[in-house]
Amino acid sequence: MLFLLVISCSKDISNSKYYFIQNKELIAINIQNDTLYEYKCEMNFECFEKVHKSYKIIKSKEEKNLLLIAVEQTNFVPNASKEMKKNRLSIIGVEKLSSSKIKFTHENTYYNKKEITKLPFKLDLVKDKFGFTFYEEKYLKSLPTDFEIDVETSEAIIYAVENSYHELYESYQRSNVRDTYRTGILSEVIVRELIKRYLSPADFTNKFEKAHQKSLEQFQVTNFI
Repeated sequence: MLFLLVISCSKDISNSKYYFIQNKELIAINIQNDTLYEYKCEMNFECFEKVHKSYKIIKSKEEKNLLLIAVEQTNFVPNASKEMKKNRLSIIGVEKLSSSKIKFTHENTYYNKKEITKLPFKLDLVKDKFGFTFYEEKYLKSLPTDFEIDVETSEAIIYAVENSYHELYESYQRSNVRDTYRTGILSEVIVRELIKRYLSPADFTNKFEKAHQKSLEQFQVTNFI
């Protein structure tokens, strides 16, 4: 029954990975039976064979397109502390946004087994919270990749990203999601802007770096003249 709940909410992510594009790598999630797996992948969608993180689903609750799950991390880095291994349970929200994307909210709070049992297991834990958008593999592969970002487009996207960033930041702070060095929220808004333009967000860092270099070259030429 648990597996069916997960499937109905997140469009069968057991058969297709969903990806979050962050800087120069892809982060993929995939559910198999009662376990959620997280992978690190190359920009060509080739994922490293070794699973980055794995979480056993121990409890779930669903309402319409929103799924709440309590998970227990089952793999750790070799030097993980006893405290980390003890407090290995956390809360995840999966919301189906469309046929090609989901919102993934993973709280940056960890519990031990006693604490997770006492926690009121309600959808409010993740409802209306900020989450990162993960895109279905087939959809991402359908977007054009053979393009360059010119200086004008780069400036327009940067302007839109700045506005989106400020709009989302309050919700992002309030939600307390996992995001090392706060790079995730910036990647989130950049990817959104590229997808609005029906452009593949894969390898966006290199494309913006090239656009920035062109901008510098134009500036130098203008000043030389």
